[in-house]
Amino acid sequence: MAFVEHGGGWSVPAQIECAVEDAFTFKGRTTLGCFARRAPIFAATSAGAGAAWLAGLLPGTVAATIAAGAALLLCAITVRRLHDVGRRGWPVWLQAVALAGMVGTGFALHGHSVGLLLGEGLLAGQLALFAAGAGLTWRRATREGDAGPNRYGPAPR
Repeated sequence: MAFVEHGGGWSVPAQIECAVEDAFTFKGRTTLGCFARRAPIFAATSAGAGAAWLAGLLPGTVAATIAAGAALLLCAITVRRLHDVGRRGWPVWLQAVALAGMVGTGFALHGHSVGLLLGEGLLAGQLALFAAGAGLTWRRATREGDAGPNRYGPAPR
């Protein structure tokens, strides 16, 4: 995957377009620079869609579709980044399951007061586990990649 340059700089739409082409590519490797530029965009898009739903700016199905699409892009680039540092990508899927559980709990709690304390406790626990996993993954993904080829393929350009 190459970093897309436009007019001496980079544009968010160009980065998203390039990443969408690789959305279902979980094999291979991605450079640290590419990951550092794209991962925050995808994470912010996913979180922003959820915030827009909570604020009543987007219907639930639209927000969930946007959030899921951005989360899939984030998973793909993170798996490829972990491959670049010689790590397996399966922990990303554990985080995706945790995130889906948090979203499900959030949908269940939205607008309901029955069992709110129990639901908030569950949501807080899920958030803590997700944050710990995300922190560990971020730490691993932001290391310098393997210089030459590794078991996941040749070094990215």
